[in-house]
Formats: sequence, structure tokens, C-alpha cells
Amino acid sequence: MLARRPTRHTSASGREGDAHLVAVRGGSKHLSVYVTATDGDAYVPEVHAGALGKVSVGRSCIRVRRAGELDLGGFGEVVRRAVELGGAGAV
Repeated sequence: MLARRPTRHTSASGREGDAHLVAVRGGSKHLSVYVTATDGDAYVPEVHAGALGKVSVGRSCIRVRRAGELDLGGFGEVVRRAVELGGAGAV
């Protein structure tokens, strides 16, 4: 995990829980990076999807097959923005 402590968030249904701001999970075919910060009504990875390179982006997940396909400048901006926003609000 990249985050030091979990952040509190609330889902649209009102359910509350804790999640790391940035978390990494390795898989057999790809690496998944979860970013749980929201910028308005969208998750930060969604907002910056075009700047991340040749990767697959879900709502809060960035999936990378090969390290060279991830634009590190765009990824750095996602992490900076997530830290600035401080985590998920009501999503």
C-alpha cells in the first residue's frame, strides 16, 4: 500500500467505510492501482484517463499491463490531485 492510513468515505447509498487513498494490487496479467479520491462527481483516474497513456481506466482503478505503457507524468498528476483532495467524498 502507498497510503499511510485509510481515508473515510461515504457511498451514494450512505454507507461509510475506510479505504486507502492509493493502493496497488499485482495480478498475473496486470498491475492495478486504485485511487479513491473524487474530483466533483468523478474519481480522479476517470478525470485524468487521457493523460495516463495506454492503460485501462475504470472509475477508481488504473490497470497497467506493461510499465512502459503508463505515462508517469500523468500518473504523478493523479497521485498529486488525490493527495490534494484527500480521499473520496460522497460517491
